[in-house]
Amino acid sequence: MSFYINYTNGTQLATVVDGTVNTTAAPITLIGKNFPTYGELLNQNLVSMLENFANATAPTYALTGQLWYDSLNNVLQYYRGGSTAPYWQTLSNIVFSATTPTVAQQNDLWWDSTNQQLKFYDQMAWITIGPQTTNDGLNRVSGTNSFIVQIGGNNLFTVDAYGRVNAGYNPIVQGTGRASGTVFTGSGLLVPGTWIPSTVSINIGTNFNASTGIFTCPAAGIYEVTGTVISLGYSPETTQQMNWWKNGSDTGISARAKNISSGANSSIIPMTATGFIQCAAGDTIQLVVAADSSGVIDYQNSSMGIRLVQ
Repeated sequence: MSFYINYTNGTQLATVVDGTVNTTAAPITLIGKNFPTYGELLNQNLVSMLENFANATAPTYALTGQLWYDSLNNVLQYYRGGSTAPYWQTLSNIVFSATTPTVAQQNDLWWDSTNQQLKFYDQMAWITIGPQTTNDGLNRVSGTNSFIVQIGGNNLFTVDAYGRVNAGYNPIVQGTGRASGTVFTGSGLLVPGTWIPSTVSINIGTNFNASTGIFTCPAAGIYEVTGTVISLGYSPETTQQMNWWKNGSDTGISARAKNISSGANSSIIPMTATGFIQCAAGDTIQLVVAADSSGVIDYQNSSMGIRLVQ
């Protein structure tokens, strides 16, 4: 009775007739029923497979997925098959070490744990794949889905699984109220006062000085600013305004309430100034308010916010 030998996927590889062997369907000998010396051939097959057909030349009649130890170059290869060369592909060694591997083969990969870099061996030297600067890259925070972004060995910020960034270089500031009283009485529109909140509920990166009301940009970028104050007006008529300043100069992001009387309802006017300011590292941002000499602004019901958006 003939033996029918199949690939793993079920398709037929070869038929071995009784009393014969097949040496061309695969790199091992396929043995038919009642073939003399079948024990020797079977043992030889096992040895060849145990040593992954170790030889200086590739095994003939290779099967897709087969391993071969290339003893000439001391590398392990696998047969990928296909219609175009190369059919044999090298399986690279992956080494994790704080020091340079003393024995390296072509195409080996080495994770340099001292400098936090991945390197490739081209048979002559280790070539850095990246990061190109030592101790740059991402390191996972143990037990979480967050990553620390590291540059030059310094942990700059973390990125969580939702893409949120938490660091001094992603500042957010929020303040409400006013530390020095509930109202601002104007002394002229040309004499503004910096708005200093009584409560700073958020100050990520600690770039906002709660004593001076001045925010110092930690990095170049575009900052979103928003401010809201309440104008209380004054009799007979008055003007109040608020402005966002950059480096002590008006940015044009402002709001103004004009000709406000002191009537029961008409005097309560909210003003909101919101926009974007492009800054360099070290630039300062502050919210200022001004009013006619008879104008009044309600500090206690005011708020401000600053955040880096790009």
